[in-house]
Amino acid sequence: MANAAFVEMNITTKEGYKKLYPDGNVKFPIRYAHPNCGPANKACMDSPGNSDLSERDVQRMADYARWVGNPTRSEFQVSQQEVIRGEQIFKQVKCDTCHVTKKIEIADPHDTMLSQFFRDRLVTRTKQGGKPFLSYIGTDLLMHDMGYLSQVGDAKESEVKECKESIRENDGVVKEKCRNFVQKIRTPPLKGLRFNRFVTDSYKNAKEPTKDNPACDFLLHDGRACDAIEAAFLHDGPAIRKLGTIEELNKLTGEMIRALRAFLYSL
Repeated sequence: MANAAFVEMNITTKEGYKKLYPDGNVKFPIRYAHPNCGPANKACMDSPGNSDLSERDVQRMADYARWVGNPTRSEFQVSQQEVIRGEQIFKQVKCDTCHVTKKIEIADPHDTMLSQFFRDRLVTRTKQGGKPFLSYIGTDLLMHDMGYLSQVGDAKESEVKECKESIRENDGVVKEKCRNFVQKIRTPPLKGLRFNRFVTDSYKNAKEPTKDNPACDFLLHDGRACDAIEAAFLHDGPAIRKLGTIEELNKLTGEMIRALRAFLYSL
């Protein structure tokens, strides 16, 4: 959990670092005493980072992640024509390439984070011929270069000549000598998206939220997107360009956009 906090959210813990590396000899990168922003971002490298996370905080985060529920989709919502149409559009624009929604079969009920009671239920169902599965998780769990969203430093003042004009080739792929300017981002799961604004209380940030003017969800890694549709249009990077996702999104009509939003907020 501490490693995930560091790699994916730039959250570090001083205590863990001191315990594992009292002599400063780092053998295995598990806890860190410096921010994770890449040597290209000097201002970030010179800062102490979020290094006030305690070991107890790490344990609490791990406990929460271990036991957090896996929300079931609303049968009422998934039967709505707008939601069904939205899922078709989701696949049409190739969002499911990274935000995978395919069924994932549970091969071994005991190899899960479930309590013994629910493991036993899965075993019984499997013996009866059933095939337990997870679905609509909405992530491939991989790290991706998200273009300008992944850039962690200004290359204009770089000492590397190839990076001053652009850190990327024409196809969007980062140049070999400019990799320090990019930090990849893991595909976040979409499952449970419909609960996001209530869990975070973000619905309170609009005085009079309406269907056409909802509260801001603060999505993406830095909260710059107000809802899932805006987050979709802000995607960037070589994979997105190759898939042509933004071009396909731009072709959608207002009705299709509303259907796509309905599907995303049914997860």
